[in-house]
This record gives sequence, structure tokens and C-alpha cells, in this order.
Amino acid sequence: DAAGKTVNYFAVFSDLIQKRAVEELDHLKHYDPLTNLPNRTLLEDRIDGAIVHAQQYGRFIGVIFLNLDHFHTVNDMFGHMGGDQMLVSTAERLVSAVPAHATVTRLSADTFVISLPDLNTSEEINRLAQIIAQQTYQPFRLADQQVQLSARMCIAVYPLDGNDAATLMKHADAALADAKLSG
Repeated sequence: DAAGKTVNYFAVFSDLIQKRAVEELDHLKHYDPLTNLPNRTLLEDRIDGAIVHAQQYGRFIGVIFLNLDHFHTVNDMFGHMGGDQMLVSTAERLVSAVPAHATVTRLSADTFVISLPDLNTSEEINRLAQIIAQQTYQPFRLADQQVQLSARMCIAVYPLDGNDAATLMKHADAALADAKLSG
């Protein structure tokens, strides 16, 4: 008022619980709950964004499908908790093996997809695939036992194998299915 006394108060309240719930729901929409890796939707968005960049600058993108061989044996021997531990460890190894701008996704139980954007040459993908293979083939410790898995990897390359995320993923997945059938 004119005398300088406070006559009214104004306060703003925010429901942080609701905001946090919305953030958690958004996270669940885009990330795998077990490994905390981006999910398929986020992967496809990132690949499509990388394609726009690759078209402008004449770059390559690698899409690698990686499937753990005989993963069901881990679940049989160590239970689902052991299998989950193996998947989390595999996810961590894959993330550490690729450049920071790559995207690693757990597509299904024992299948991972790695997107390698902004590559100078298609041959660069082979070098990165070798690093990924080395990380994958290192033994794991589960229940005080050493476990070693093998994996199959199949690669699709932009622009050679497709011009959009869905086509690149379809081609890499088809190559993986062929690799499984051929043993």
C-alpha cells in the first residue's frame, strides 16, 4: 500500500510429482527399461536424422544387427536374472565399443542394433564391427563362472542398402536371418 506495508501475497505452486511422472513416461517411451538403451522408435528417429546429414555431406551410415548365439542357454543355466545381467553387461560393452555419436539399441531379448552415423567410408564400418566383436566375445562372469557367448553381426550401409531407417533395418535383419539359417 501507500505506507509500504504488504497487503497481498502471490504464490505459484507446481506439482513436481506430475511433472516427474510425465518425464518418466517419456523416458519409458524412448528407452529399454532393462538396459536403459534407446528403443526402436528413438533409433529410427536418429537414423533418419543421420540420413539427412549424410545426404548433405556425402557420408555413410552403418546399421549393425547383432544377435547373441545360444542366449537361451544362459537363461536356462543362470535363470532370467543371470540372463538380464548378461544383457546389461552386453549393452555396456557395446556402448563402450562405439563412438559417442553412435546409437546402441536393444531391439529384442537377445538382439541389439548399432547405428554408426557420419562415417567417411563404408570400410570404416568393418573396423568398428571388429571392435564390437572383440568386446562381445570377451568372457562374462555370472554366478562365479566364466561364460563366453558368440554373436552374429550383419550390416546394412546407407546409401548402398537403403535410403531410410526402415529399409536399412529390414536389410540388416534379413541378412541376420540368413546368417542364422546358414549356421
